[in-house]
Amino acid sequence: ISSSQRMQSLINDLLSFSRHPTGSSDFKPIDLNEIVNEAIVELEIKIEKSQGEVIVDELPGISGIPSLIRQLFYNLISNSLKFRKKDTTPKIFIHSRKIQEPDSKAVSYEILVADNGIGFDPQYAGDIFRVFKRLHSYHDFEGSGIGLSICKKIVDKHNGTIHAESKPGEGATFIIRLPEMQEHEGANNARESQKV
Repeated sequence: ISSSQRMQSLINDLLSFSRHPTGSSDFKPIDLNEIVNEAIVELEIKIEKSQGEVIVDELPGISGIPSLIRQLFYNLISNSLKFRKKDTTPKIFIHSRKIQEPDSKAVSYEILVADNGIGFDPQYAGDIFRVFKRLHSYHDFEGSGIGLSICKKIVDKHNGTIHAESKPGEGATFIIRLPEMQEHEGANNARESQKV
């Protein structure tokens, strides 16, 4: 990859990072199956080039901003394809589990994005979401060092959490926790039910 291409990629990533001054009105019910499939279609050439496979279990519906959630999964899948083992066909598994929040009627979902790539030392698990923090050199793996920072920002905007678990040579698992509904929607629903 040339330095000019790398600079263009960085500019695009920085624009993505600074964009979207979104408000509560931008949230809408979304089907994660559709959103993830759209991200996979966008990455089709990269997936074919790496002979990779993305295996997706049935995913839930949540309240979210479609363009941002699509970017979240695009970045995570792209990251898994980038940090694949040279002699292994990359496989990415995406599945979810329902979480009943304690002392509350609220429901959240954990969505796991797991791969069979090169992994990383768990001592750096907190660092990988920092802007420009790279665990590998540009010569080994292309990229701007901002993709996972964008993921963190998107998840934060959705009142969720994201963290990663890994061991060197054993792949990585990204664990995203997102509420089924946003707090402002709960308040709106309560007001609507009071009107009835």
